[in-house]
Amino acid sequence: MLARYDELFSDCKELTGIFFPGGDPGSNPPELVLPFLEDVAKRMRPVHPKARIWISLQWFTATQIDFVYKYIGEKSPEWFAGLVAGPSGPPIPQTRLRLPKRYKLRLYPDITHNKICQYQVPG
Repeated sequence: MLARYDELFSDCKELTGIFFPGGDPGSNPPELVLPFLEDVAKRMRPVHPKARIWISLQWFTATQIDFVYKYIGEKSPEWFAGLVAGPSGPPIPQTRLRLPKRYKLRLYPDITHNKICQYQVPG
């Protein structure tokens, strides 16, 4: 997978960020996701030094969410841009309170589904 990222980075003329969905899809625990993203960032930074990585907390358990905040608080990763808040994630006000001020928060509304979703299309 890292080799595929290398290919992506070399193919992109300009890259400002990557959004990596946390637990949706894939059900990958943050204990594996965050070290993987560190490796991705190490490969990205030489080619795209201004690019940062965004992650969501969708479908993470309370314990997994606590792990993410602890990781961010202890490591203050330079590669990390901030959190993406969307459906099936913690409430936005709570997320902003827990996220260190140096990191950004983006809204990620579900506009790709039209049934059984955040913004349903009637009929």
